Amino acid sequence: MRIVAKWGLLAVLGLALTASSNPQPAGLLGIDISAHQGVVQFEKLEVQDKLTGEWVRPHFIYIRATNGAGRLDDYFNRNWTESKTHGFKRGAYHFYQPRHDPRDQAELFVKTLGSTAGELPPVLDIEWMPSYTTPERLRADLHVWLNKVKGHYGVQPVIYTNVSYYQDYLKGYFPGYKFWIAHYSTTPRLDQHAHFWQFSDKGVARGITQNVVDLNYAVTEFFQSL
Repeated sequence: MRIVAKWGLLAVLGLALTASSNPQPAGLLGIDISAHQGVVQFEKLEVQDKLTGEWVRPHFIYIRATNGAGRLDDYFNRNWTESKTHGFKRGAYHFYQPRHDPRDQAELFVKTLGSTAGELPPVLDIEWMPSYTTPERLRADLHVWLNKVKGHYGVQPVIYTNVSYYQDYLKGYFPGYKFWIAHYSTTPRLDQHAHFWQFSDKGVARGITQNVVDLNYAVTEFFQSL
């Protein structure tokens, strides 16, 4: 597997993805996929760096498994199997729906993945703060999902969200958790808790002909600790 490290793209991406300390560039490039990408040709899969134009094999792939309490991603089983067959480091994520019971959502995720969560920690994707609940209730429910999944796999999940949602609703309420933050900028608003940075939702990839793909950097040391 080809490792993409120490890219010149980011003068702000460092060992802890900390925007304020101006660290040296370092990171691993990866993608996340779902049914939106259609049939992925994993044998051809390469991602184009937007600045250098170089085509590289993603170091990791996160794959959507489930959505809410009753919906599997239509392409999950294929993506999960094929990514493993072609030697990609993979993980699965769940798109959280606040209107559904967190226990039901966790059970669906675990049932879909089965006995293994892949080579990377499971991810909880939360992006929605609806009017029919409160931040306090939502955070309590998220902890239910996180604890149930962690209890099943023995691995602490990562929390994915965008930078505004993180700062408004999550920051400081999930001690010890690592975050995956979406912020589409060359100067990300991240802090020491961010171990993944989604820096684009318009990536171009060989092997993906339907829609664009999300591009992410992950802290090198985080992968070495797995």
